[in-house]
Amino acid sequence: MNLLEFAGIQTEVFILYFLRGAGFLFVAPIFSARAVPVHVKVGIAGFLAYVFLLINQPSLPASSYELTKFAPMAIGELIIGLAMGFSVGIIFVCFQFAGRIFGYQMGFAIVNVLDPHSQEQVSLIGEFLFAVISLVFLNLNLHHSFLTFFGRSFEWVPAGGINAAAFTVTGIGDVMTSLFILSLQIAAPLLAVLFMLDFGLGIIARVVPQMNVFLVGIPLKIAGGLFMLSIIVMLLNPVTWKVTERIMLNTMEVVKSLGSA
Repeated sequence: MNLLEFAGIQTEVFILYFLRGAGFLFVAPIFSARAVPVHVKVGIAGFLAYVFLLINQPSLPASSYELTKFAPMAIGELIIGLAMGFSVGIIFVCFQFAGRIFGYQMGFAIVNVLDPHSQEQVSLIGEFLFAVISLVFLNLNLHHSFLTFFGRSFEWVPAGGINAAAFTVTGIGDVMTSLFILSLQIAAPLLAVLFMLDFGLGIIARVVPQMNVFLVGIPLKIAGGLFMLSIIVMLLNPVTWKVTERIMLNTMEVVKSLGSA
């Protein structure tokens, strides 16, 4: 193989690495926000591709020059990157969805704000938890863990080595099931307190029928909910770590299945 052919193959490998990184960054929270310029995302994806290309020193067969063989590999790399970026987003969505459930129970069903990340109307408590979890995510250096996870994905599925026939919806279903279960687990302590308040107000309404329970119950539920929310925020570090670990394990199984023969 002459120098020109070697340079061409290395360029193809870099493109595959770049596509996986681009798919990861264009879907992952914070980086996928509209406030982040496109050229910044492209630059970071190129930097990640260059760094992991130097670390892994991969190579492709000369037959990958053919467009009919290279195009499916490029699409596969983009799919893997999107899947990993989506897994990062699920961690944030878990807390946002839990905040939405809790906000409805507190009486904030019609109190929505504009999410600058998704440009959609979301629950006030959900958006608050999304902002808090973003800070916790960075404070725990979990972005370092996901960069490591991204780098190890090239060991599980080498560049151009995706096996589309091995793809099943079971792995994706497990990830989505984890999303719903984790959201309920995060909101469960808060919902339990609100349920106890409703139960107590129901007893009071029976014992003292002259009292306007609705007038007293609404501010009481808001005060109790905010108090419990402040306690949950102080305990977010271990909760976030466990949620991230569970999501990463599920995503790892999905990515490994794509590289199985």
